[in-house]
Amino acid sequence: MLGWLVVAAAAAADIHAVPVQAVSASQSADTGRQAQSVAPARGPAPPADAYRSRFFNATSAADLAAFIDTYRDADPDKLVPRATIRMRTFAAFEAAQRAYRCSEASALHQKIVRYQVTLPFSQAACLQQRAAQGGDPQALYQAAVRFEAERERASARTLYHLILNRFPQHPLALRAADRLAMLARIEASESVSGAARTTPAATDEAGLAAACPGDLGYVRSHLVFAELRSNASLNEPIESIIRKAGGLKAATAELEKLIRDNRLALKQASMALQQQYRQAGYGDDALGFRCRKPDSSFCTANYLYHLLKEGEYFYAEQLNSLRCRTTGRMLHVGYQPAPIGLPMPLQPATVTTPSR
Repeated sequence: MLGWLVVAAAAAADIHAVPVQAVSASQSADTGRQAQSVAPARGPAPPADAYRSRFFNATSAADLAAFIDTYRDADPDKLVPRATIRMRTFAAFEAAQRAYRCSEASALHQKIVRYQVTLPFSQAACLQQRAAQGGDPQALYQAAVRFEAERERASARTLYHLILNRFPQHPLALRAADRLAMLARIEASESVSGAARTTPAATDEAGLAAACPGDLGYVRSHLVFAELRSNASLNEPIESIIRKAGGLKAATAELEKLIRDNRLALKQASMALQQQYRQAGYGDDALGFRCRKPDSSFCTANYLYHLLKEGEYFYAEQLNSLRCRTTGRMLHVGYQPAPIGLPMPLQPATVTTPSR
């Protein structure tokens, strides 16, 4: 059964003190070098371990500048030259993000990914932020069509919705609505054809299953978190999941337990996050927005909360795919990822004293 989101649920249980980790879980060469720094050790870490960890865990130009200043005259692995190159890339990426030069930021982000550093970035979200500053519906529409061509349907869908919400009277709003409807038809057709390829029709039960998704690969286009999008389990046939669990009834019971565990973690994450919001002057409506990246304890808590929200959508979609094998009808879950960018904090009320 797909229990890989439980890791995020366990992290959310201690959401106040979650450190920001920018290194990818799939790190290869870099991870090997810093394996000793990750393992628990008694007493202060040796200088060499701290030195390598600071380099590989750097997530900003400021982090790398501090590394260079600290180790300029004590550079055992000659990492300072590499840090200088990385620092320039990070600085250019950060500048492009601030200026909403989204294509440039996306290209620089790809360079950073090659450093085996996980740094959340969405070109669609960048375009959305740029639209909030003024915006050009023509540019948004062209970008959405390009995302469609690249099968980045979640990003395309985000931009089409943005056009509809921000420019409802523009001629492109009607075309955006048409594209959204077409995407829905394409994905529905793909889910049915996937079921037909993977499900035999020899019995009544198999005949019902033919109307159900063969796997959950189609969900990937709805997801925004790389932790979920990149998981190969999305393409595991539903029939294989049922077989491993010991039958449809056992698979359904196992998934229902996962959903209960995830909802408990989500509730705990929500309470912890609301407390942080109140301390920072935000209202409860801030729960509907995502931080751009988990670069602070505040935004790490926000990031984990929305990761669990997206996992809730995935689990519900999987549960419906199991129930479909009994009813012959697939009910899809409505899910719209939260937009990036928090609302303005609440301003403290000012008390005026009448002059005497």
